[in-house]
Amino acid sequence: MLIAAVISALTPIIGGITGLWGSKIEKKHELEKAKVDLDILRENNRLQESLADKEYNRLVKVSEIEQEKLDTLSATDTLKASYEIFTSPMVPAGTKLTGGKLWIALACDTFNNLIRPFSTMYYQLLLGSLMVYTIYYINTYASTMFTSDSTKEHLILMFFAILDMVLFNASMSLGWWFGNRGMSIRGKK
Repeated sequence: MLIAAVISALTPIIGGITGLWGSKIEKKHELEKAKVDLDILRENNRLQESLADKEYNRLVKVSEIEQEKLDTLSATDTLKASYEIFTSPMVPAGTKLTGGKLWIALACDTFNNLIRPFSTMYYQLLLGSLMVYTIYYINTYASTMFTSDSTKEHLILMFFAILDMVLFNASMSLGWWFGNRGMSIRGKK
């Protein structure tokens, strides 16, 4: 009976101790679960930020590409407009100019039509004349003025340097005059 009385007296105490111990274990488990949930939430937030950064970078890149496309289209339109200026005569068909104004407009249009071909021809003749004069000078005076072999070699190198310069300038002038412009006939659309 004494044992039964001790057991009956200790039962609520043991129940309380096991209840406290169980609640402590449960709280520890809930704390661990909350920590895991917090880690998952932090990882999700980090992934969301990473995705948002990637989306922002993608949108920036797309806008840069679209701006470059618009710039290119604008430059192309400007170039086309410049070609249209060169293809339209100063005195369009149906213009009602008379007397001196008509002659001035026709003279300006004629000058506009002939400036590129004549200036190119003049430039080519000038470069060709320089070349012919250089060849003549080297053939005529080089052998009498200079007797050493190194000077003759120097003159030959100078001749080829001048030839190179003349050919480069001639090709550059042709490329500049005609390479960057349309091959359209003036006055025709």
